[in-house]
Amino acid sequence: MVARELEAAGWEILGTNLRAGAGEIDILARRRGVLHVVEVRSRTGTSGWDPAESVGPRKRARIAAVVAALSSQGRLPAHRELRFDIATVVRHAPDAMPRVELIENAFDAVDLM
Repeated sequence: MVARELEAAGWEILGTNLRAGAGEIDILARRRGVLHVVEVRSRTGTSGWDPAESVGPRKRARIAAVVAALSSQGRLPAHRELRFDIATVVRHAPDAMPRVELIENAFDAVDLM
């Protein structure tokens, strides 16, 4: 669903569920020469909890490790810039329409050092 929305907004989807080592990248996309690694999180219900909060330091480090592994394996396309984004999918009730929200540049690999 998130990949379809990004594609409809003009993003080029390069892959989904890319595995390397012990981790996975949910969506790898490109827009205007920038390579985006998109972590997707979701929740159902009316609690005020933000699913993006579940992407803590450990998960961020794992995502960065997957990117490093993919890069060393030559599996990442050439890019001038790399960004780590988080997409949240919130459904307030099981039968409600989900809402997708994209947090671009949500974290930086430098934050993990």
